[in-house]
Amino acid sequence: MLCYNKRVGQQNTCKRLSWGNTSMDFSFAQFKNRWVAYFDLLGFSSMASSNSDFGRQLVLDIYAEVIEKVKDVSKEAAGHSAPVMPVWFSDSFLMYTPGDTPLEYRAIISASKRFIEKQIRGGIPACGIIGFGELFAHAEKNVFIGKVLCDVVRLEQNLHSVGLFISDDAVKKARSYNLQPTRHGFQPMGEKGFAYTFYGGPANFRNPCLSKLEEMQRLAPPAAKDKYEGVIKHVEKFARKI
Repeated sequence: MLCYNKRVGQQNTCKRLSWGNTSMDFSFAQFKNRWVAYFDLLGFSSMASSNSDFGRQLVLDIYAEVIEKVKDVSKEAAGHSAPVMPVWFSDSFLMYTPGDTPLEYRAIISASKRFIEKQIRGGIPACGIIGFGELFAHAEKNVFIGKVLCDVVRLEQNLHSVGLFISDDAVKKARSYNLQPTRHGFQPMGEKGFAYTFYGGPANFRNPCLSKLEEMQRLAPPAAKDKYEGVIKHVEKFARKI
């Protein structure tokens, strides 16, 4: 039986959520505006349904690799700017910040770009959405609730693309701080909004992420090839050579 009991006498009203023999104290103060980044591993569900030992081992190896990547980029962001907390379940990965400051925006942008680059260079198709909004986060109990989660998941599902994108709400909030996505490697990509260009500056060699995206498209099942088309053209458009 699921029941709620209010606990009063504290600055923030709390609720004790009871389920069986377990309980958790929730505070409305844990609902905060935050920067979030949601990533989905494309095609992971199909791989996970494999009945062969090889297929299962491949899924476990990929999953372990991705977990280490999300840990690494979160630590890097915390060391250079602001804390970014990672959580994951199955083929979904989430990074979020404690608050909504400009410094935390830079942190989530940096961590997200590093993560998607690591995925693509590793040949793992993924789609990421950077969002902004109210999020309840109880890391110890692994509970995360908020409209922003629904928004980024819905946007990712509707894009049908690999790559990294920024939601309209995140763009609006960033601009309120006079922070423009175009200054951080994002450019408009038609109806899909602002997308990451994978551009790290002029170079005398071809963008390695672009080459990898083309390779992944060639190897992708026929039904998935179109998920690469738009982002490949986008990266080509903004590539610069010395």
